[in-house]
Amino acid sequence: MYSEPSLVGVLVAAFACLVATVCLGVSLFFFKWTLQRTRETRSLLYEAAVAAWPPARLKFSGLAPTARMDNLSVELTANATKDSFHDEQNGILLPTYEALRYSGVVPVPVLPGDVQLPLPNSPVRYVDGPVAFKVELDIDDSRLQLGSYPLVKVVRHYESPGMYDNCATKKGVELSYGLCWVYSRLSKVCVQVARLPENNRSWGLAPRVVGRNDTFGCDFKGNWSPATYTTVPPEEIIGRAVSTAGVIVELRSNLDPYLVAMETTDGSLNFGTPAYEEGVYGIVLLVIGLVLCFVPQGAFCRWALCKLLRRRRERGLPRKHYAPRASSEPSAATVGMRYAVGGDSDDEP
Repeated sequence: MYSEPSLVGVLVAAFACLVATVCLGVSLFFFKWTLQRTRETRSLLYEAAVAAWPPARLKFSGLAPTARMDNLSVELTANATKDSFHDEQNGILLPTYEALRYSGVVPVPVLPGDVQLPLPNSPVRYVDGPVAFKVELDIDDSRLQLGSYPLVKVVRHYESPGMYDNCATKKGVELSYGLCWVYSRLSKVCVQVARLPENNRSWGLAPRVVGRNDTFGCDFKGNWSPATYTTVPPEEIIGRAVSTAGVIVELRSNLDPYLVAMETTDGSLNFGTPAYEEGVYGIVLLVIGLVLCFVPQGAFCRWALCKLLRRRRERGLPRKHYAPRASSEPSAATVGMRYAVGGDSDDEP
């Protein structure tokens, strides 16, 4: 004997239908990523860069670059520390190579920390400090002008007001309603260079983007900007003299596999999941979605079967014939008979 599903059963079936829809939709995305083969494409570009790196590293080795600022010069030393990749942290093996870069710390004098912020209604979104970091690089017979970068920078962004002080959490200061100013300090200047074809002892800055001569830096998220800034609390800058404790100057080859990995992975250093793993995930989610589809289908079939059986049962019962209901008022014949019995009237003695 079938009974109609309860409210709990209907809710469970609806939830299973929702989960099944999500699983089927996500499985389609996994199948799409499997066909795109993103990791395989990125890995081929990275492996080509690793294969081309040994001769480029040989030309890049043995240099004695020097960073100059005013009357101060600092020699950059070779650094062969291995770069870290996101995939290696997850246990995925990548082609290895011998890293090489040159780095050094250029000390800077104590600078005034006061930065004149604009008025609250001003459309200005960032303000540079009054002191700039200007450095040159000497490599063999070449002297490269790296540009000028402010030692202190203040950037404005909007923070939604609420019970939590999000601006203070991000080491900022809120001077007007919802506008948070975050202070940052120059911590690193990294550039990439390439050997000029006309002279083996001549080097030049190597822009990463064609048509943009300022993209010779190492920070992909900053549009290959040479300067890297670190957020600092405002109390370390406002109203006092600040010492930056030196700025790191780093020199890399434009053929460095690390820069190629940054470019191919859009700065994440994550090459993605292999295509066969994405295919397995898609199949698993597809099976789960199909299995969960049986729950709402079973509930619907049960409801339809119960409704059909109820209709058949109602049609199979004999039709009832109801007798007319007796009236509570006496009929005219009954009244006449009552007066006819005895032949006498009630008024007679």
